[in-house]
Amino acid sequence: MATLMPEGSRDSGTCPACFKIMEFFRKVQSFSDIVHEERRLGSISEVTSMPCPHSESIQVLWDSGKPMDLNVSDTWTVALYSCPSDIAFYFRGPGPKSYFFRTFSLMAKPDQIGHTGESRVIDAEWIDHAVPQLWYDTCLQEHGAKCEKPLWMAAQHGSIFRSFQILDSFIHLGLYDLSPNYCHTSRTVAATIFITHDLPRTVRYAIRTTKLLGETYLWVDSLCIVQDDAVSLKHNLNNMHHIYAGSTLCLVAFAGLDANHGLRGLEGISAPRAVEQLVLPVAGQEAVMWYNTPRATFDSLREVSTEIGKRYNERGWTFQEFIFAKRRLIFTEGPVSWICPCATYPSLSRVVSEFNVRYFTFWEDILKAFLGIQNHLHRNFVGLNHGHPDMFFDISLLWEPELEVSRRGSPHDAPTEERYMPTWSWMGWHGCLEFLHDDEYEWNWAPKNGIVEPVAQWFAFQQSASSMRPITCDWHKYKMLARADAFCIPDGWTRIKDSPDEDFFEIGVALFYYPIPVPSLASPIDPIVQLRFIFAETTRVYFTARKNDTAYYLLEYQYYVTLYTLSGQFAGYMRLY
Repeated sequence: MATLMPEGSRDSGTCPACFKIMEFFRKVQSFSDIVHEERRLGSISEVTSMPCPHSESIQVLWDSGKPMDLNVSDTWTVALYSCPSDIAFYFRGPGPKSYFFRTFSLMAKPDQIGHTGESRVIDAEWIDHAVPQLWYDTCLQEHGAKCEKPLWMAAQHGSIFRSFQILDSFIHLGLYDLSPNYCHTSRTVAATIFITHDLPRTVRYAIRTTKLLGETYLWVDSLCIVQDDAVSLKHNLNNMHHIYAGSTLCLVAFAGLDANHGLRGLEGISAPRAVEQLVLPVAGQEAVMWYNTPRATFDSLREVSTEIGKRYNERGWTFQEFIFAKRRLIFTEGPVSWICPCATYPSLSRVVSEFNVRYFTFWEDILKAFLGIQNHLHRNFVGLNHGHPDMFFDISLLWEPELEVSRRGSPHDAPTEERYMPTWSWMGWHGCLEFLHDDEYEWNWAPKNGIVEPVAQWFAFQQSASSMRPITCDWHKYKMLARADAFCIPDGWTRIKDSPDEDFFEIGVALFYYPIPVPSLASPIDPIVQLRFIFAETTRVYFTARKNDTAYYLLEYQYYVTLYTLSGQFAGYMRLY
C-alpha cells in the first residue's frame, strides 16, 4: 500500500513553492527532455513552515535523509534539480559533502488532457503483467526510428552476426554474473540443450518474461558465448555493443547478489516484490510520488545507499549492456521501470567516469570490458588508445579525478603484457574522473577552461621505441582551418552565424566552435592496436613551485601549488594527486 499524506486544496498559483514545482514540470514537459537545471525553493525552515500541503510533504523527505545530529534546518536549503533521467528535491547544507537527493515524479491525472504527470500508485507485491507489455508494444509501434537501431549501427549489419543465425528480434538479459556454480557454455557442451530447471532463477524467470512479451529468443552472455574458444571469445568481446544494440530489449536484473535471486514481483512465477511508495500532496490537488528504491539509470541521482543493486551498478561488464540497449525493462526489489532513450548517448567524459567507478573480479579485464564501447566511439573519434582519442590525445591526458582514485592492481603484480595498465591512462586507476572541458571547442554557457594550442608531438609504441606510431592529434589544425574564410565544412556539420565576429558549428543538437571530420558510416574502419607506452617531443621550460599561503584547493583531496616563471611572474597552478 502507498502511504498517503493529507490532501490540501490551496491553489498552486498562490503558493510560491508549489507554483515553482508545477512550473518546473510544465517547462520540461517530459522526463526525456530534461537537462541539468536547478531551481531554489528556499531554506528548509522557510519551505516547511508555509501554510500549504507541500510543507508536510517536504518535511517527510527532509526527515528521511537529514544528518542524524542535525536539528537546525536554517543552514540547509531545498531546490528542484533535474538531470537526464530524474527530477529531485535537492537538499543542500553548508559543507562540500552536505547534500542528498530525493527523486520524485508527478502523479498522473488520466482524466485531465495535457497533464504531464506519469506516476501512479502500484501494487506493493505484484507487477501488473499488462503494463510492461503495454510499454514494450507502444515503443515498438509508436516510437519508430527514434528507438530503433542507432544510425551508427546502420552500415555495420552482419559484422558481428557472421557467426550466428541472424534473428529479426531477440531480448537480452543483463545481470551481475553467473557464478562458477552455474553453467557456462564451452566447446564440449556447445550443442547441449540445457534443462530449464538446471538454470538459475533469474535466467528461468527471464525466459518466462520473454514469452510474456511475445518474443521467442533470449540472449544470455554466459550461455550464448563459448567461453573456452579464444578466437570466438575475442570476436564476441570486441563486438558486444552490436549484440546489445541489436536486441529489441534488455531485461535488467538489478536486484540480488547472484543469478539465483530471480526477478521479483512476477505473480505465479517468482517471489513478491516490496514497494515503498509515498504520495506527497502539493497545492491545487496535485501530488508527487516518491519511490524509495535504488536507481539503475545512467546519469541518474542515486539516492539510496543499499546493497540492493550494488552488484549491477558497480560491475564493469554490465555497463556497456546497459548503455547500448535501445530499451530497458528494469527489475528491482520494488518498482519495475522502463527506459527507451531514443538512441541518445552521453559524452565521452560521462561514459568514462560512469564506467571507471565499477569493479572487476580481475582488474586487468578493464580493457576487454571497455572494448565494445571503445570500438563504437572509434567511429566518432577515429582511433582510441586505452580510452584516449587520438584527435584530442594531449587534452585527454589532462583527465583528473573528481574523487580519490587508486591504482588498479597490486604492487606485487608483475607488469606483464597481459596485465599491465599504463599509468597515463585513466584505465590504470579506479575511481570517478572527468576529462578537462575545452570551452574553446565545445560551446558552454558558463565557460571556464580553454585549450590554446598543443605543446608536444606524441607517439605510442608497445615494446621497442624504434617502432613508434605517431598520434594524429589534429584538433588544433581544424581549429585554425575553421577561422579561414574559404573553410570547407566537413560532412554532417552546419555553420551557424551567431554574430558578425563569431560562428558556431552544429552537429546533432550540440554546438562547437570548430568542426572535426566525422567518418562516413559506410566506410569500414578497423580499431587501432592498443599501445601501452607513449613518448613526446616538446620544448623544455622551467618553473618554480611555491606552497599556497591561502591553501588553495577545491576539495580535501585536491591540492595545488602555485607556479612562477624564473623571473618571478605568476604562471598558474599545478594540481597534485
